[in-house]
Amino acid sequence: MKKPLPHSTDTVSAAGASDAVAATWEIPLVVTLEFSAPSRLQSPSLTIAPVATPTVMTSEPKPAAETKLEVGSAVAAKFDCESLAAVRFDWQAALSFALASELSYRSAPEAVAQAAAWGLSGCEFFDYEETQCLLAETPDVLLVAFRGTESFGDWLADLNVRSVRRPYGTLHRGFYQAFQDVAEPLTASLTQRTAAAARPLAITGHSLGGALATVAAAEYQWQFSIANIYTFGQPRVGKGTFERRFSDFGLPFYRFVNDDDVVTRVPPGFSHVGRLVRLNGKGEASFAEALSGDFESEPEPLTNEEFDLLRSQLLAQRAHDSSHDEYLHALDAHIEGLFPSFRDHKLNNYIRKIARQANRQDDSSRFRTREATSSDR
Repeated sequence: MKKPLPHSTDTVSAAGASDAVAATWEIPLVVTLEFSAPSRLQSPSLTIAPVATPTVMTSEPKPAAETKLEVGSAVAAKFDCESLAAVRFDWQAALSFALASELSYRSAPEAVAQAAAWGLSGCEFFDYEETQCLLAETPDVLLVAFRGTESFGDWLADLNVRSVRRPYGTLHRGFYQAFQDVAEPLTASLTQRTAAAARPLAITGHSLGGALATVAAAEYQWQFSIANIYTFGQPRVGKGTFERRFSDFGLPFYRFVNDDDVVTRVPPGFSHVGRLVRLNGKGEASFAEALSGDFESEPEPLTNEEFDLLRSQLLAQRAHDSSHDEYLHALDAHIEGLFPSFRDHKLNNYIRKIARQANRQDDSSRFRTREATSSDR
C-alpha cells in the first residue's frame, strides 16, 4: 500500500536559486515519490501543494486529428509567403512548403490563425470523409496543402495495391478516391478564386498528403496553372505509363525523401514522379546538388514479400496494444531495425533538416552579396 507523503506547506522563494529547502521523512521499507506541477507561479513565492491531494484534470484530450505537431517558433518564423511562387528549386521555398504541410495537421481554427499570422489570406479548411486540406492565398499563388495521416502505422497496415485508370495513366485507387472525397468543394473554391484573380496553384503535402498533392497536380494540370509541387515522405502513386506522362506535363515537382523513410518505398509495383531531393542521415543535401539535380539514387521499393511482412507486423502490433499512444510507441520500438525507418518519416525531422539547409542557403546568399559589394568598391 502506498503511504502518502507528509502534509507539507513548505514555500520555495522564486527570487533566487540560492534558497534551500530541506525535508525529512521516515522511510519504513518502500518509498513512493509523486510529483505534480503547480498550476501557476505566484508572486513573490511559489507554494507547493500537498501531494496527498492531487489535482484532477477534467478536460478531455484532443482527438488525434487536432493534435498539432510541435515546430519550434524560431523555425516557424522562417515561413516566407513570397517563396511559395519559386519555380526553380529553393531551400527557403522547401521550408515554407514543409511548414504549410505541418499547418494542415492542425485544427481548422488554429490553422487559420497561424496562416493569417504568416501573411496568408482567405484561409479555408476542407474536411470531407477522411481527407483534409488547407487552401490559402498570397498575391502570387493559391496554396493547397493536403494533410497526411497521424496514424501512418494504421494507414500502412490497411494499404492495398489496387489501381484505377485515368486519362494520364494508372493511379493507386485509394489515393485517387481520397482526393475525390474533397475534389468537388476544393475545385469550386479554386475556380472562384482564379476567376477573381488569376494565380497558379502551389501544392504540397506530407505522407498521404504528398500522394494527394501528386493526384491533384495530375487532375488539375489541364484546368489550372500550377506553379510548383513540393512533397515530403510521400508514398508511390502511379504505375505503367503514369511516370512518363506526368513528366510530359513539365511541372516543377520536388519530392523530398528523408534518409530511409519507409513510406517512400511503398506500395510495391508503383513508382514515383517528380525530382528527388534526398536528405541523408545527417540532413545533408548540398545547394550545389540541388541546382544540378545530382541527388542520391532513388530508394528501392519494398518487394511484395517485404510489404506483406511489414503489414503483418503492423497488424499484429495494433492488435496487441490497446491505446493509440501505446501502439505508436511500440510501433517505433518493434519495427525499427526490421524495416527502413519509421522515425525518418516524421514531418518534424524533414522540417529540421530542411531548415538547416535553408539557413545555409541564406548564409551563402549573404556572403555572395557582401563579396559583390566589396568588389564594387
